[in-house]
Amino acid sequence: MEYRVCSLREAQCRMFQILREIDRICKKHNITYWLDGGTLLGAMRHDGFIPWDDDLDIGMLRQDYVKFISIAQSEFGEKYFLQTPLTDTYSEASWIKVKDNNSKILEEENNNNAHSGLFVDIFPYDTLSDEDVKRKKTITNVMFLRAYTKTRFKKPIIKNLPKNIGICGLKTLGLLYKLIDYNDYLGRIHKKYNTKYRKTSNKLNYGVEVPWELDIDKQDIFPLSTHSFEGIEFPIPNNSDEFLKKLYGNWTQLPPKEYRMPSHSDAVYIKDLN
Repeated sequence: MEYRVCSLREAQCRMFQILREIDRICKKHNITYWLDGGTLLGAMRHDGFIPWDDDLDIGMLRQDYVKFISIAQSEFGEKYFLQTPLTDTYSEASWIKVKDNNSKILEEENNNNAHSGLFVDIFPYDTLSDEDVKRKKTITNVMFLRAYTKTRFKKPIIKNLPKNIGICGLKTLGLLYKLIDYNDYLGRIHKKYNTKYRKTSNKLNYGVEVPWELDIDKQDIFPLSTHSFEGIEFPIPNNSDEFLKKLYGNWTQLPPKEYRMPSHSDAVYIKDLN
């Protein structure tokens, strides 16, 4: 079966099929998730993909994220691949992705040895302290852990710090983490904060694997609501307006035309499936 160049809309439809499979697995195993990032924005503003968007994002609490990792690949079979830092050591993302085995994304910056299929990003969320000082200390500490991962920092992590200086500094400090077992340390970080604050704190943030911040109240996510995305109802944060304002500011306003273009791929190739 030969690969062929596909349109953006064809790529979106293929990613949508990945989302539906994730949704099936999550319902079967009582795993909670929600539409996140640009996918949530697309649902709220367009009832589907942002017309120029070329990826798909969902979020999960840490306990659901861990559970999903433990069961997903056995459910996927040969059609999809669960990409983690352990299943694909060439991956430049430290969070998990569900990849389509019958497509290839060409990216100039991408590692050619990594799995290159179309994908859905799954972002973990961790519980942080309600106290500003403790929460900021935690975020500062885990930035150095993030620096050791193979994530490509496309955005500055420290606000008001020039991008290149911030990235180079963090990556240099991140070399210190080569002295410890990354996966062991990551596990201890997860356990510490999710155990310590899970029942008492009202604050959530993206997990330590994810190189940007959100810092949102639990009640802005739970209880989850639903919204139509490409004609099917999917779970979303109950206060999606506040959620999206934290991420994008005035999310209802379209960006200038020159920014309305795919941001993750140079070209996509797919195999036609029967």
